[in-house]
Amino acid sequence: MRGVPAIVWRLTAAYILMMAGTPMMVLLAGIIGTDIAPSPGVATLPIALVVVGVAASTLPTGRLLDRFGRRPVFLAYGLIAIAGALLAMHGLNRGSFTIFCFAAVVMGWTGAAGHQYRFAALESVPIEQAPRATSFLLLGGVFSAFARIAGGPWLPVVTNLGRRPAVGGREPLLEVHFFDLEQDLYGQRLEVQFVAKLR
Repeated sequence: MRGVPAIVWRLTAAYILMMAGTPMMVLLAGIIGTDIAPSPGVATLPIALVVVGVAASTLPTGRLLDRFGRRPVFLAYGLIAIAGALLAMHGLNRGSFTIFCFAAVVMGWTGAAGHQYRFAALESVPIEQAPRATSFLLLGGVFSAFARIAGGPWLPVVTNLGRRPAVGGREPLLEVHFFDLEQDLYGQRLEVQFVAKLR
């Protein structure tokens, strides 16, 4: 795409590589589990453990990013993701369901950092290019997330990032949907930690 800065291309490539493990686990872990699980009833356990890993690491990853910055955390999590993939390969070679399940948690854990690449893309371009950079990197979608209002408690939310073409939207928007919350949010600071892309 013309007009997309080189840094956004690099972040997009890194995002794709970082996030490739989760869909691969969802695609293959049930099949692999059928072959190496001790019983058919737990064959899809690695898929659940990927989700548990992402959910469990979302808030700690946010704290690490606040404390150390994105670059060192992205590099560390990238190395951890590679270690998780190697551990999964080792588990498969040994036929060890336990090792493969542990690798699923590790790969899920690193997904929390992968979801932060969008913010790095936003901060790497001038403000007028931020919507384009984000939409290029993510291509929009619906995400599960946690959000907090003005530093309050983290609450589960569903977010939508996109242009809303049905109502003539042209610029990407982030909509955050709280469950059972009756509060005026206008003018308040809202923090969002993405957990997983739902669609």
